[in-house]
Amino acid sequence: MISFSDPEWIGRLLRGVRFVLFYTLVTIALTSLYMVMLLVHHQVAVMVVRLVQLGGYFIYVYGTWYMTMPDPGGLGEEAYGRSRKIVRIALAASAISQLLNLAQTAWNFLPEVELAARIVRTVCSFIVLVGTLAMLDYLSKLAARIPDEFLIRRARFLKLAIGIPYAALLVIILAIEFFVKSRTKPMMTTFGCSLLLIIILLLIFGTQFLLMLARFVKQLITQLKVARENWRGSGSVPN
Repeated sequence: MISFSDPEWIGRLLRGVRFVLFYTLVTIALTSLYMVMLLVHHQVAVMVVRLVQLGGYFIYVYGTWYMTMPDPGGLGEEAYGRSRKIVRIALAASAISQLLNLAQTAWNFLPEVELAARIVRTVCSFIVLVGTLAMLDYLSKLAARIPDEFLIRRARFLKLAIGIPYAALLVIILAIEFFVKSRTKPMMTTFGCSLLLIIILLLIFGTQFLLMLARFVKQLITQLKVARENWRGSGSVPN
């Protein structure tokens, strides 16, 4: 159980979950705003939203780094150590993708550079997808250490609920950018409707992810209090 682990580690874990929760809340709000801005074709507003997203990304990196810190006692590593490490690797790919998105919004690249940037961004996007699945796998196994059966089931469910539409989103974007040469209006309308449906699904399941993190916060606060009592009783916990 987590309550028998180092209270300082649980505190860092709690801090990380809180930051990721805040980032998720901001992302859901900004994604909704971004969709509206695209509809009205307000380029300046779109740029502002992307800048805020980039700023919020640093919150995500900070939170995810703390959330995936290994237990000093080595507990749980056999169950979720690989997933925890994959999440951290995906952070680098996500950072590259964020910077490329911002650069492509701010500057006009040469065709060759534009193509290279799109390829790198696409590869990074699929790495981020793997990282997202790894995070949900990590959280489901972390929840087993609390233990909280609801969190375990919810994380496993979201692994599919978010993973499938996320993968579909990337495949559609990949098809539009690299394989669709004749972009007729009916075809692009079909793609646009599909993307809109997928984004709506991701917003719905993203909200469930947000609520799951909120429950994690409550559970970790409780586990931190118990851990402090356990360590105080053994004379090991710092004030």
